[in-house]
Amino acid sequence: MKPLLDRDMAARLATVYAALASRSAPEPPASYLGEMAERLSQWTDPEVSAQELVRIVDEAVRNANSTENRAALGEAIRELRVFADQPTRRAFLYDLVQLALHDDWYMHEEGRFISAVARRWNIHPVEAGRSRLWSVMDSHTSETDWTPVHDLALIYLALAHQADAELSQAELDAITKKLGEWLPAALPSDVVIVVSEALHIYARGADPQLLRNAVERVKRNVPMHQRAAIVADLEYVARADQIVLVEEKAIIAELAAAWGVEHAAEV
Repeated sequence: MKPLLDRDMAARLATVYAALASRSAPEPPASYLGEMAERLSQWTDPEVSAQELVRIVDEAVRNANSTENRAALGEAIRELRVFADQPTRRAFLYDLVQLALHDDWYMHEEGRFISAVARRWNIHPVEAGRSRLWSVMDSHTSETDWTPVHDLALIYLALAHQADAELSQAELDAITKKLGEWLPAALPSDVVIVVSEALHIYARGADPQLLRNAVERVKRNVPMHQRAAIVADLEYVARADQIVLVEEKAIIAELAAAWGVEHAAEV
């Protein structure tokens, strides 16, 4: 039986919800606030009225960007960890993921925040029954050592190299940075290893079939709502050496089309 939150504990959960909301928009839309209140009501004692829950959500959102909120957020996360058992904390995380997907756009900042809360609540990806539930680009979906993140690294490398047959340090740094954003729970050294492994495979020869397979696997593993973010990352990588070639623009346009992403070149 799930625990019922009293008003104070509901306010703490609302503080966490609101902190997530602030990652995507300074002023969340009314529909977002309504979903926050709805999800909060599922955990709250019926004695706390719907009107009171709306007030709790409004207050949490209003305070989310205040200088004092960091301490309040830390306290809320600690209190919820003590109050709720692990299955309940896992369910709270699931609520956070669903809130992040409210606008059909799972942002890097949202992923980093949810991963940070997961660590504080001692919830590890493999325990969730859905590997790395809170990371859109799952590094544990493959039964082999080659993961969807490796595919993404391979595509980034191909973009940076194929356009001018060169791979600069600035481009490698940009690739590592963007891959790290897809895996907010990973250590920087882990991301470097992924890039190195993908580079080793790429250096054997840019096999067109290998790249086509990578593009297809990314399409299969990344939800439609998130593919536009990959295209934006490709543009970031293309700009890394300060020179955006016509060939790079063509590659990005081709990848966007392959992933079903409407794309207007901004590089």
